[in-house]
Amino acid sequence: MLALLRPCFARTGPWLQAGKYLCALAGGLARRNGWTIAGHAGDRSPDKTQRLLNRAVWDTAAAMAVVRRFAVAGLGQAARCPGRRGGLVIGALDETGQEKAAPPPLVSSGSTWAAPARSPTASTRCTWPTCASMPGMR
Repeated sequence: MLALLRPCFARTGPWLQAGKYLCALAGGLARRNGWTIAGHAGDRSPDKTQRLLNRAVWDTAAAMAVVRRFAVAGLGQAARCPGRRGGLVIGALDETGQEKAAPPPLVSSGSTWAAPARSPTASTRCTWPTCASMPGMR
């Protein structure tokens, strides 16, 4: 996948650091934090990975598209495995951090539940399960 991501980066250094980061994320670390990822990547501190994520110049939309195509191709291969009946059902979580409108909290008034009259709809960061499908599949 790292080779597929190369066009997304303006410079070689951040692209190589992205490769270390991907290996650490997929490497089966018991805990994933800045220090454990740096240790797995062979870095003395998390500074390089933090620089990659916060300041490096790269096309995030193109990188997301590459990762999405890579994942769909792998899932398509898994769905075609011999002996698999009924296709492959996949649940995807949207953890983009985009703010979603959440319903107002419910309050109890005896035996009924209702939204408070003065409570505006809250805007929160949530994780929403999404149904993901591949072309030609339902």
